[in-house]
Amino acid sequence: MLAEWCLYGLVGLGLLIALLAIPVSVGWINRKAALVAAVTVVAATGFIFLQAEQITSWEATDAASERSAIPRKREDHLFAGSTSCRACHVREYATWHQSFHRTMTQVATADTVIAPFDSRTLTRYGQESKVERRENEFWVNMVDPFWNLGFALKGKKPPAEGVPRAEFRIVMTTGSHSFQAYWYLADETRELWLFPWRYMIEDQAWIHVDDVFLQDPPDRPATGHHIWNQTCIGCHSVAGQPGLNSATGRFENTHVAELGISCEACHGPAQEHIRVNQDPLRRYSQHFAGGSGDPTIFNPGRSDQHLSTQACGACHSHFHFDPNLKANQDLLVSGHERRPGIDLLDRGRFMTGADETVMKDGETEITVSRFWADGACRSGGREHNGMIESGCYSRGKMTCLSCHSMHGSDPDDQLKPNMRTNLACLQCHQQFEEDISAHTHHVTGSSGSECVNCHMPYSSFALLRGIRSHRIDSPKVVPFAENARLNACNLCHLDQTQQWTASTLKAWFGTEESVLSDEDRTVAASLVWLLKGDGGQRVLSGWHFGWPTARHASGTEWMRPFLAVLLQDPYSAVRYSAWKALGQHQFLATDVFQEIREVLFEDPDGLRDRISEELLQNWVQEMSGKLQSELHTLPGGADGFSESAMRAMLQQRNDRPMVVVE
Repeated sequence: MLAEWCLYGLVGLGLLIALLAIPVSVGWINRKAALVAAVTVVAATGFIFLQAEQITSWEATDAASERSAIPRKREDHLFAGSTSCRACHVREYATWHQSFHRTMTQVATADTVIAPFDSRTLTRYGQESKVERRENEFWVNMVDPFWNLGFALKGKKPPAEGVPRAEFRIVMTTGSHSFQAYWYLADETRELWLFPWRYMIEDQAWIHVDDVFLQDPPDRPATGHHIWNQTCIGCHSVAGQPGLNSATGRFENTHVAELGISCEACHGPAQEHIRVNQDPLRRYSQHFAGGSGDPTIFNPGRSDQHLSTQACGACHSHFHFDPNLKANQDLLVSGHERRPGIDLLDRGRFMTGADETVMKDGETEITVSRFWADGACRSGGREHNGMIESGCYSRGKMTCLSCHSMHGSDPDDQLKPNMRTNLACLQCHQQFEEDISAHTHHVTGSSGSECVNCHMPYSSFALLRGIRSHRIDSPKVVPFAENARLNACNLCHLDQTQQWTASTLKAWFGTEESVLSDEDRTVAASLVWLLKGDGGQRVLSGWHFGWPTARHASGTEWMRPFLAVLLQDPYSAVRYSAWKALGQHQFLATDVFQEIREVLFEDPDGLRDRISEELLQNWVQEMSGKLQSELHTLPGGADGFSESAMRAMLQQRNDRPMVVVE
């Protein structure tokens, strides 16, 4: 393709030289038109060369990565690699290259490692790790992971004395947007093990991996043990083959088509596509033919609705591969069959709320939660499970590409232009366009008139923050109960009760009211969730206390004591949400905010708890009386805020051990 552009450039340059040599007596209008055409050809060719020059530098980087990549390259010659796509698909290659999908998995180099490996010591769960940079290499010194894992598998605490240590070079990274995780070679088997700390990019802080997820706090030193070859390879690389050796139980022969999430992850293997399109006549005939496109490659934009969404849903879902199918017999050897264009339903099924499970950690039973009680997916990053249950999909034509695009979109969420506005929904629901406030009952242009705030609330959780649900539905009030989903109205109107919401929805839309408890009728829903809910309800309620839209709709001064109480929560993720919300409200002096940060995850001297109690008592003295006449939905009701009523609710907190799977 590049050779063809060189030919076009030479023709244009020759035409330009010839025109400049023609006497002026030749008609100027024709000469001018031809001159413009020639200049255009030369300029276009120059643009292509500039693109090619830029891409050449990327190609060099990719080639270097390939040589040093820890998983070996697949040997079946089906996949061509992303750099093979660039010559014909310059714009698509460039826009993908700017995405966070590309940088999901990278070889660890001075250009890819984001965290400071500055010889600091990281301490958590009674164990220390040191991170260090040695010229262009990144090293960690930590408790011997094999020794540590031996005790963890038995559910025992290792002894405090005689702890063996080991040193490893970091060879690969995961992530570059919200956080970055680091992998080292465990031993000569080439298994990649996770360094049990990850770097939070926005906070510029190292956090232990067991504090990053919403999960039951371990009562023993955590190992943060994960094997990339087993848990991450399927979605964080292209066409990964784990390569399990059944005799040793180790992943000794891992292969991938490419690290990261590149062209062939969405379009399928491209070697044949590239081979047949070496013929320019075929290529141009396919280009101008339109229709379903080139049959040698999969294009989600030209595919049917279900296969198109599965190109994304292969990774952005909870999916169960049927172990009884022959195609799934050797998943840990040859990998999952996630090839775009092949119907995933021929390999298994998308999971539902019926798939909630319980695992045992020693004597503790831990709920592994993926779904709310109403079946809505509560896991961020698994949007496909929600979307396929939406009427917009099942009764309409919605696909992921209705709002998202890998090319020409904002790398943050990959949303197309204007898809952060109501145009995302109005492209189908045009009947509301003329007077949207008549439908929303909120002022046009306000957050209450943003479709997604009512129909796609932040009721999923991942990356230590709320994530928009992709089960597009209407707000519904259900009585507070274990695992009950938080309704959209009260995630914005944090100061209102569920009864207020139920009555409003009935008045506006004729929605049938549920039978609610006394607390649901008298105490702000957010506080019932925050004080009495399970870990998943608490973390999302706390996160919304820092959401600017909810702060604007609900006021803020009344929030302080409840965020203070949340700092004492047993779940690290819940405490983190409260701390972030306190900072966004600027309720804390900068030095106090930083002081809490230092003891947010580990508080051996009880400093965080003392600050929490001080914040609560200061608020009680300063503010509770001032709010008594204007806010009756706090614990205590019409008589004003009652600390004893709040603590009574807190005593009923649902402390069931749980993990929300991301």
